[in-house]
Amino acid sequence: MQNQHSTALHNRGVLRVSGPDADAFLQGLITNDLDKAVDGHAIYAALLSPQGKILFSFFIARREDAFWIDCPAELAAALAKRLALYKLRSAVAIEDVWETYCVTVTWGNAANGGAESFADPRLPALGYRRISPRAGLEDSGGYDPHRITLAVPEGGRDYIYGNRARLQARLA
Repeated sequence: MQNQHSTALHNRGVLRVSGPDADAFLQGLITNDLDKAVDGHAIYAALLSPQGKILFSFFIARREDAFWIDCPAELAAALAKRLALYKLRSAVAIEDVWETYCVTVTWGNAANGGAESFADPRLPALGYRRISPRAGLEDSGGYDPHRITLAVPEGGRDYIYGNRARLQARLA
């Protein structure tokens, strides 16, 4: 019988997308239906190149008056910059809030993420994710072996996004 585990995922970044046009803005860019991110549910989506290559994959949760994006920390700034390229005249604010918030995950026996958490939409056995204030959270490890045991890959670590070298050069 497995015990309950909880850890902060310091390898995950957090973006906040808000504003009156945020819903329509994101819906037109991502690979999943944003309308599914309601009532404590999140979606797993991607942003593709015009050729259909995955440039970024991420979770999106709706909280308060904004969309919160849980993405690889090393790609958060590049994702924010890419989203800003498509912003044009949309009434949207894109903020990298990684210094204030982090992603935590809880899994195992009777795992329950509590308020403002969401079940991992890829596989329920992965547990619950939550975007939490960063202060005082420590990474206790163990999540990667759990994820790998369940055969769930993570973009940027287990598979390469699009043509990363070319993308990084273009955004720099």
